[in-house]
Amino acid sequence: MHSLNPSPVFVFSGKADTLQQLAPLLSTGQVLPVYRFTVAQWRQDSQAIIARCQAFFGDEPLIVRSSCLAEDRDGHSGAGMYASILDVCGGQALDEAIKTVIASYGRARERDEVLVQQMARGVLASGVAMTRDPETGLPYYVVDYVLGASTDGVTAGNETVHAFVSLGSETATEPAELPGLFALLEEVQVLTGHHALDIEFAITVDGPLLFQVRPMTAEGPRNASAHADGQLRNVLEHEASHLEELICKQRHLRPTSTAFLGLMPDWNPAEMIGIKPRALAYSLYKELITDLNWASARFRYGYRDLRRKPLMYQIAGSPYICIAHSIESFIPASVPQDVAERVVQQCGEYLAMHPHLHDKIEFAIIPTCFTPELTRPGAAAALPALRTLSTEQHECYLNELRQLTEHIISPNGPFFSDLTRLPNITAQVQGLMAGEPRGETLQRMRNALSAANVVAEVFAGAARAAFVGTAIIKSLETSGVVPAGFIDHVTGGVKGIGREMASDFQTLHKDDFLKLHGHVRPGTYDIRVARYDETPERYFDWQRPLQRPPKIYERANCVSGRSQRHSASF
Repeated sequence: MHSLNPSPVFVFSGKADTLQQLAPLLSTGQVLPVYRFTVAQWRQDSQAIIARCQAFFGDEPLIVRSSCLAEDRDGHSGAGMYASILDVCGGQALDEAIKTVIASYGRARERDEVLVQQMARGVLASGVAMTRDPETGLPYYVVDYVLGASTDGVTAGNETVHAFVSLGSETATEPAELPGLFALLEEVQVLTGHHALDIEFAITVDGPLLFQVRPMTAEGPRNASAHADGQLRNVLEHEASHLEELICKQRHLRPTSTAFLGLMPDWNPAEMIGIKPRALAYSLYKELITDLNWASARFRYGYRDLRRKPLMYQIAGSPYICIAHSIESFIPASVPQDVAERVVQQCGEYLAMHPHLHDKIEFAIIPTCFTPELTRPGAAAALPALRTLSTEQHECYLNELRQLTEHIISPNGPFFSDLTRLPNITAQVQGLMAGEPRGETLQRMRNALSAANVVAEVFAGAARAAFVGTAIIKSLETSGVVPAGFIDHVTGGVKGIGREMASDFQTLHKDDFLKLHGHVRPGTYDIRVARYDETPERYFDWQRPLQRPPKIYERANCVSGRSQRHSASF
């Protein structure tokens, strides 16, 4: 992010004039020689123009380019509006190309121009670079480019385009295919005194070529300021420092493990609260789920104790899951420490090489419960978590996993214990909802948050039990012990919250329905979204009772609904 002083002399006055102003000043690239003429001059003596071009360029293949008065000026771009003709050879072809370019102006004015240049030689790559993000105006280089000799692959849209985004020239290394590009972009910014530029370029065997420079006209780039750039720099430096601290902490705890974060593993914050959640949504999710309750539930169910290790961290406004903590939390507590460390290390190394599996940890990386399928020869060893274990360690791990699974599904286990807690929890929640509305607000909020923590911890355990049950039945299906489709038959008979709402919507009076379900707020963690009972007409057509869950409920993203659709992620 450069500190630019707006130039009092540089003015964008058309494509040809801009290039001729920059040509003698550039040190990081070059502008190919330009021959320019007006429409008036062409109409007056076209043959003289062609003769001058041939004398100027010789037998070189040429490109005839537009330079209309409405093009590439301060406050206006005109990008892509007019024709350019490539690989023009000979006087007749040149005459036809110039006529085509002038015709593309529509009603060409006398002072409109055409520029002619020789075709670039030794082109390795070419493309279009914007020195600001076109949507936000932030100081990122946004570059689209193609490899090869063609110089219009990006603008014509007919070749494979490679793209990258870089925070200026100071914090990233330019692609190896584009040597010298960052230096060229930065110099053009300095020479013009403009932050926001749209630049066409080519990289040749002799260095960068500058084809075109125009001001960006989108509102974001036009309104950008050095002050905002400085603020962004401060934020990024702070977030980079924060990320470095997290990585160092992880490496200190696990020197041999890969330390990295993910948006979608485990409790999947990207889906639950969004990639850029508001502060309240993030803090609620952190308080209710990822600080303690996620680990407390797993510990009660027999997994390793991660209660002092938060699962989620925020980097640059986005929520990330600590993948090492997630992996460790799926290991039975009774597994020896050395074996657990090896499993975490192996999973981390495998995920580092296969990052596309970061949202499939429980399916493709580590077994989280014992299933009949794991007894098949080679089945367990196929999972990355267990590949490096010795035969003895492997047998030990599967044995502990079997005991953990039996503990979870036992009538005396944690899941059935949680079921017995539900009536008390329900009564507590109903008591809070029926409390005096004008009561002391802060204390009511504290009570509600305390009750929500209890609910969240029980829910986290129930979700884990649901995963275990589903995994076992699917394994039985795969092994042929139960018929195919059995899991669908079982889940299809469950009266979940969606079916309950659909049934209540058909049978209950509006007031009774909202008394039961009006507290639901679509987009659970976003307090700006109205509850059902606050704007019921927005969510329901009371004249047409539905035969299925209301559509708006399907979009509600409430915890109870997600527990059915995404229990395998917990």
